[in-house]
Amino acid sequence: MKTKSDTNTVVFSPKKHNIQFALTDLQQIVLDLRALAHKERQQIVGLLQAEGQLSVTQIYLRLRIDQSVTSQHLAMLRRAQIVKQARSGKLVNYSLNPNKVEAVKQLLSSINPTL
Repeated sequence: MKTKSDTNTVVFSPKKHNIQFALTDLQQIVLDLRALAHKERQQIVGLLQAEGQLSVTQIYLRLRIDQSVTSQHLAMLRRAQIVKQARSGKLVNYSLNPNKVEAVKQLLSSINPTL
């Protein structure tokens, strides 16, 4: 695996693939991957994928994790724009951002086509 960079792009060359990223996009790519690299955040994404839209309370009760931990994980997923929130009075519901999920899938398949 080789990497090289100039002032505007980073080239990632794992074996047979040559992938280029603009440096301006690299920070967002890292944020996306870090957001999905945690087991509990993966569980939240899976739950939202299965259920569509859930409140923080519904998420933490189903996953059996503390409310504060759930909120921290949702904040990370929000920063990465993987989930979006919709407020209805005092209730905040979360759902997946389908455009972002698809973009992350495409990124991962460009790195590893077997995914």
